[in-house]
Amino acid sequence: PIYGGAVSADHEGGAGGAMYVHGNDVALSFTRSVIQGSRAKHHGGGLYVLAENDSNLIFNNTTVIGNKGGDGGGIYNHAQQATITLNNASILSNTSSGYGGGVYNYSTNGDAVLSLAGTKVSFNTANFDGGGIYNVSDTGASRITLTSTLYGADENYKINHSVISSNISQNGNGAGIYSRGLTSNLNIKDSWIHSNTTYGTTSSGGGIYSKAVSSSIVTVENSNIFKNVTDGFDEHGAGGAIYSYSENNTGSSESLITIINSTIASNTATNAAIYSYSLSNSNDATNNTSKSIVNVINSTITGNT
Repeated sequence: PIYGGAVSADHEGGAGGAMYVHGNDVALSFTRSVIQGSRAKHHGGGLYVLAENDSNLIFNNTTVIGNKGGDGGGIYNHAQQATITLNNASILSNTSSGYGGGVYNYSTNGDAVLSLAGTKVSFNTANFDGGGIYNVSDTGASRITLTSTLYGADENYKINHSVISSNISQNGNGAGIYSRGLTSNLNIKDSWIHSNTTYGTTSSGGGIYSKAVSSSIVTVENSNIFKNVTDGFDEHGAGGAIYSYSENNTGSSESLITIINSTIASNTATNAAIYSYSLSNSNDATNNTSKSIVNVINSTITGNT
């Protein structure tokens, strides 16, 4: 574990501008620390982690700011089972020449799991997908959870929301969040996702982009998703706020979006603020069904163009 530390200045390495960690299994913990102003010629501008098996990264009250690299401008995590936990953390103003401006979390043979509580991911830029967050599994589930934390005295407590804001994907999808896997499951509660922008003629998912083979599930509760923009056009440019897509060539598929006690407002797209699409191309007639479902409960959808 690293407590109360700072890694900064103009260091430039091949991978992992500030820190490079490689092993069969990797467990890494930061508390009240700062990773700042580092650069990598390749991946992991701030931090580069490569695990042959499992990786588990924990960031408590830690800031990752102003780093530059290839994939993963701020944090790069690559493992069979890849897990990142961010508690009251800040991932700010990092830049990727590839994928994942703020956070890049990639699983090769398991699940990619990313949990944020009271965390801010803002002002990050990626050249391709995932301006703020890029979370992908080759063979398993991409699972992302956003929630809030509480601080202060019991009678005067305050809510520290997770915020995904002002991130940019220059030539890709999912400016705020990009999630892809065999299944993609996003659970967003007590959070704000706003002012994220995708550029490029084939881009979609200004706030959230979720893509899966068998099942894409996005649940939004007690949250606000507003002022996100996706710049694509024709059949692209879909989902200014939320883009959910599932396509299966060997079986059934589903896309499910549920919005509860939330506001979806002032998002901009060529094709809808909320976009849900499911397709099954299986030749097996008994296993060739697709479902696209959107449930909206006690929520407001307004001012989207």
